[in-house]
Amino acid sequence: EDVNLGVGWGLSAADVEEAIGFRSSSSSSPSGASGRVHAVEEVRGVLLPVLEARLRMQAENLAAFCHPKAGVSYGWGAVVLPRLREKVERVAVLKTCLRQRRSDALSLIVQRLEVQLDTLDLMARLLEDYKVSKQPKWDLAQKEFLLAFCEAQVLKVARLQSEIRLDTYTPLTTPALSKIRDLIMEEKLKTEKEMSSHRKLLDEYQAAGPPMQALAKQYAAIRKDLEDKEWALRQVREDQ
Repeated sequence: EDVNLGVGWGLSAADVEEAIGFRSSSSSSPSGASGRVHAVEEVRGVLLPVLEARLRMQAENLAAFCHPKAGVSYGWGAVVLPRLREKVERVAVLKTCLRQRRSDALSLIVQRLEVQLDTLDLMARLLEDYKVSKQPKWDLAQKEFLLAFCEAQVLKVARLQSEIRLDTYTPLTTPALSKIRDLIMEEKLKTEKEMSSHRKLLDEYQAAGPPMQALAKQYAAIRKDLEDKEWALRQVREDQ
């Protein structure tokens, strides 16, 4: 496509294809045979190097994207590493680093889990050895301490009672306390008798019904009025 067939040679496309070997030679007139052969040879001398160079360049470019194998030659010497191989190797390195980091992370997680499991195991052993196994002993000791404390408090109260009795019932205070007791018992009997009489009177009032309650209120009012007047008369007498 880069060669203008209409310049210099005057050949057709079929003649050019014949010159480069894409088509076999065809018969032509004897008058133009020598000129045509000269032109074909000239075209062949110009186009074949160009085609060979371009084919070699395309082959080298294609080979640059391949991995050379043992015993395979591409017809050229030192080859610079292609971009594709560099990318492939870079991706492989990244994958390796990623797998290594993942492996390190997993190993770290496993180590942490192992440490946590060891900690839980240690806590369980501590609970079993020092809490569960010795808890009954501690409870028994606590119970004994509380029992002893309660007994001590009971003894303390009994001692306090004995001291109070000793201080209260002396040879001097016993006759006086006896007299006080007799007076209290007499007052108690009198109070009980009054309470029983008042209770009987209250029962009679309640049995009489509402009219008796009205009379009782009037009686109470008159009684209070009399008491007030008596108090006023005493005050007048005292003033005189």
